[in-house]
Amino acid sequence: TMKRLVVTAPGKDVASCTIEIEEVPVPKPGSGEVLIKVAAAAINPSDYMAWYGCKQEECPFGMGTEGSGVVCKTGEGLATSLSTFTCKVGTKVGFIGLKNKQGAYTEYVVASAMESVFAMPDDLPVEDAASFFVNPYTAIGILDTAKAPGAISMIHTAPASRLGQIIAKLAPTQGQEVIHLVTR
Repeated sequence: TMKRLVVTAPGKDVASCTIEIEEVPVPKPGSGEVLIKVAAAAINPSDYMAWYGCKQEECPFGMGTEGSGVVCKTGEGLATSLSTFTCKVGTKVGFIGLKNKQGAYTEYVVASAMESVFAMPDDLPVEDAASFFVNPYTAIGILDTAKAPGAISMIHTAPASRLGQIIAKLAPTQGQEVIHLVTR
């Protein structure tokens, strides 16, 4: 068995949610899936809405959107063989997009090797991969797609957020100018 953190009763905000530690069987990876021993899980403001926005009938609701760990087992079948080429046992990975209300605040997760898991460089500490997707990858996507052709700069309206701070650091390395607009 393993332990995981779950919302057992939603509330009107995060503070009024009922959160418990639940003991459940360790999940088994199916075809095209990998079992990951979780090393770290990020906390993002986007998680909060899921916690208090879930419906009672969805409870227990696994907490956490993304995380990182080490692949410790693979499922069977051709899909697994093809998709685990870069996610074999022992590989440090980040993960997102978990199914079946698993949540990242747990000891183990099962994730699709093709859709939800990405291998990390050997020199990156596994804990640093826990918050790769939601903010850093979003910042990369914004800088790659949000700038209009021929524009000399772009305006960002949430510079104090973690995402805004990442954009501020990343933009100059991409040769982009960002005007950070503070709304207070």
